[in-house]
Amino acid sequence: YGLVGSEMCIRDSRNIIMNLTNSIQEEEILVANQSFYQSFRMGDLPEMKKMWSQKFPVSCIHPGHPPLLDYEEIIQSWEKILQQSGNVEIKCLNPSLSLYSQFALVTCYEEVSGNHLVATNGFILEDDSWKMVLHQAGPTVGRPDIDTVDIESEFIN
Repeated sequence: YGLVGSEMCIRDSRNIIMNLTNSIQEEEILVANQSFYQSFRMGDLPEMKKMWSQKFPVSCIHPGHPPLLDYEEIIQSWEKILQQSGNVEIKCLNPSLSLYSQFALVTCYEEVSGNHLVATNGFILEDDSWKMVLHQAGPTVGRPDIDTVDIESEFIN
């Protein structure tokens, strides 16, 4: 009887640790997602470069453009976008996180100068930090929930 109880205690402890680990990872991913939008908003190319993985395949699809599948092409595209637009009024609204071990997707609405897009951002765990491997944004007929607070204020000062 004592052994069964001990095994249950060990199993419960493992479940608690797994849930805590997932919660920490989820927060780290949402912070990485917000950092992406902060670098976009501030026109910070060096920070944008740090966001993207250089070890794993990457993909970036800007609205109305063909896919970019090379790190250098992606960074060049962001350099042009950031130069042309300066500080952009962009917000990430209603982020929804899906975590798959060492890969995560954040689906959200982007509010850009009052217009809405839908976006998916993919992150991979690389050297103990979450790096972007995917950004795809495009037009949508959907709109974010008005009642949902922009989580940006929780992570970015």
